[in-house]
Amino acid sequence: MKKFLLVFMLAILSISMVGCNKKIKIEDCLSEQTKVYFKAQTDDVKGTICIGQREENFIYDGNHTKNVDFTLITLKFKVQPTTNQIDVKLKVNEQEKNVLLELNPMDHSYMADLGYALNENDKIALSYQDLNLNFENLSKNFKIQYNDAIKIAIDEFGDDLDSFYGKGNFEGECYLQVYDFNKDGNLYWLFTIIGKNKKVKNVVIDVKDGSIYLKF
Repeated sequence: MKKFLLVFMLAILSISMVGCNKKIKIEDCLSEQTKVYFKAQTDDVKGTICIGQREENFIYDGNHTKNVDFTLITLKFKVQPTTNQIDVKLKVNEQEKNVLLELNPMDHSYMADLGYALNENDKIALSYQDLNLNFENLSKNFKIQYNDAIKIAIDEFGDDLDSFYGKGNFEGECYLQVYDFNKDGNLYWLFTIIGKNKKVKNVVIDVKDGSIYLKF
């Protein structure tokens, strides 16, 4: 009887550890984790600045590698410039520098990664020709912060996560980004899982209350 109870207890412990490992392994496989989100917008252009950690070799392939700090600047024009690169002037607090943004052919925005993380309290401005943008940190007012969004997403996926495991190991990578539909003015966390088997799962979470806006 004692032997049976011991085996039963070990089995329960083993199951519990597998559950814990799943959650830890998923969080260890974040190939992008946006933590801070700045935005500036006029009638002619929308500018965003996302800050956090992402893969040093940033590839959507289901494999997670080493993370580094990033600051991604994105400009989306109503009327797109005719060049593939634009030279903008970025001012952070009292420091000013030129930054070259390159055209992203996927969505026709202009982007550049500074290769380091700006601070959430920085005062950020950007100018290009006669355009002047002053960025506001919107994420500081999110009721659901990035760490909350990760927990909500993992709980929402539930048993769907089992399909991303092989031999007890999580086989994929995850991305946490801020998503702007640009229609209702609301912002959302987009949590994406890409498996090594190319399977993809997404959940969209409202930054205001943590409700699930979309799952696909």
